[in-house]
Amino acid sequence: MDNIKLNEIKQEDIIKIEKEFERAVLDVLDAVDILIKDTEYLVYLEVERTIDPYRINAELISANFLQCLELGYSSYVSIAVTDLNGKLIGNDEDGYLIDNIYIWNVYKYAFFFTRGMLTDLYDYDEKVKYIFDKTLELLKEVGIEKED
Repeated sequence: MDNIKLNEIKQEDIIKIEKEFERAVLDVLDAVDILIKDTEYLVYLEVERTIDPYRINAELISANFLQCLELGYSSYVSIAVTDLNGKLIGNDEDGYLIDNIYIWNVYKYAFFFTRGMLTDLYDYDEKVKYIFDKTLELLKEVGIEKED
């Protein structure tokens, strides 16, 4: 991820990048649906936006893309493998089949400055491949693999 001063990036730029990730998620879902079609698993894949302005890691508040330059804003691709009822696969001891790919995060730097961390996945095809590969890693845990 790239470290960026907030005065070096525009809200429109962040929104555009997040929209590209949303489009990439849809493309990956199409490919993953073929892999899990006749299984007892579902894949949850979505761009999420949350905000925790005080960075206390309390219950995260759902955010919208217009808040993307506010302290504590975070956008990421959330990936989870569930059973057909939507229950996460795994347990507290061994962990669950979930992962996040961070897109943009606004944080406080050196007590005075607010900065952002931006994904280093620039190319659309690179985004799709990365999301697809992360999803395949989780599916491999339940015995689903892509045939070459």
